[in-house]
Amino acid sequence: MAARSIHSLSGGERQRVLLATAIAQQPEFLILDEPTTHLDIRYQYEFLHIVRQQVSEGARSLMALHDLNTAATFGDRIAVLCDGYLDVIGPPTEELSEQTIECSFGIPVHIRENPDTGDINIFPRRSQ
Repeated sequence: MAARSIHSLSGGERQRVLLATAIAQQPEFLILDEPTTHLDIRYQYEFLHIVRQQVSEGARSLMALHDLNTAATFGDRIAVLCDGYLDVIGPPTEELSEQTIECSFGIPVHIRENPDTGDINIFPRRSQ
């Protein structure tokens, strides 16, 4: 792929190149806006594991994610807006509640703990 123009890459390939470029610069801080867009689930998890590795090596990261389950799995702290204002900030297992999500996103949900990881998983409720 090294010989290919970035314009010939798919959206997911481009996302991965951008992360590699950022990491090569040894940043102190990564700011990522929807970085897993265009990535299939395998590459989403690889991408986020790489970011976590960078954090474990001393970098810091701020990431905007709309996938709440992914945010809850990979985020150490989460911030949620409601009506344009900061509603909660803290560990996902403490701050993501059914009420918070319904306020912020206007959809009723169930929250369950993943028995394998201890992370929370969010499931939309069916309409009545």
